[in-house]
Amino acid sequence: MDRAYASGSSGSAPSVPASPSIGYPTAGNPGTGTPATKPGAWWYHMVTEELRKVIADAGLTPDHANLGQLSAAIAALINAALPAQVRIPVRQSVLGAPVDTSGMPSFLPANSASLSITSQNIAAGDPFVVAAANGVGSSGAVDRVGSSATNLAWPGLTANATNYLYVDVAANGSLTPGSTALAPTYRPGGSDVLTNGQFTFNYNGMVGKVGNGASATQVYRVFVGEAVTNASTVTSTVAYALQGRYDSGLFAVSGNTTYTKNHNLGTAAFNFDFTLADDVAGTNERPASATYNTTLTSASGWHPGVSSRNSASIAFPGAPIGSSATGTSITSGYGRIRARRAF
Repeated sequence: MDRAYASGSSGSAPSVPASPSIGYPTAGNPGTGTPATKPGAWWYHMVTEELRKVIADAGLTPDHANLGQLSAAIAALINAALPAQVRIPVRQSVLGAPVDTSGMPSFLPANSASLSITSQNIAAGDPFVVAAANGVGSSGAVDRVGSSATNLAWPGLTANATNYLYVDVAANGSLTPGSTALAPTYRPGGSDVLTNGQFTFNYNGMVGKVGNGASATQVYRVFVGEAVTNASTVTSTVAYALQGRYDSGLFAVSGNTTYTKNHNLGTAAFNFDFTLADDVAGTNERPASATYNTTLTSASGWHPGVSSRNSASIAFPGAPIGSSATGTSITSGYGRIRARRAF
């Protein structure tokens, strides 16, 4: 909403009534000589400005043709006032999205017949929700939570490239999709990166900026996945893990083998741990690092393999692979990788 009338508006605000009539409005009564209430210019001004200020305080631009701004502004102000630890379990991440039967995100289709990709499965009952961080203030974490109850589209993808899909979060929580062929950078800190279009997130300060060639500007931007293209289509996609965490589930392991799992965290800044169990049901599941390199030889046990922004691997250089729950050596079992972002 905004200051808009059919006709007869003024270029300046009306004056406050010198002797206002304080009370409740009445339709009047001709029989008793009671006059009807006259709102006057100040009443219209007062109501408009009170409502308009809510919209402006939420960071929105008043628009007389938009009848949903007051509702959006109230939601944004409430969201901003809530304690960060209540609102956001993991900052700078996809908080929630449709998942498949194994609990993995399913909001991106596997491919597309054109150089665009549209999400799937997002609905009012299964919305897409992200949290974008912007450091801390005197009241704690400064974040924006954005959501969509309808599918999002990323058109105009770069051909023959890996396209990194993101959403920008507005003050009212609305999402604007975008993409870039430049991989986002996550690091502890450092000087601003000025490269045009390059997103850099300093996770010690929890601030993300995008360069324009001459400077870098803070943005509320969350990367949510990837789309790999050829000359005219999307050949594969990656939906990033929800809340920056991954659990492989139990899988069979044995010696002299390397295992690689796609955690899809979207960053090489992550930590992971490995556990062993006796069977696929998880009997006696235990930390696998507890006895390695102490009771076992150097050719036994496991060690981390090559990892990337979307995968982690473990290698068993020989046999045995570890110890049973009773301390005896074992040559096979079931393992689990749990990976978490480092920020």
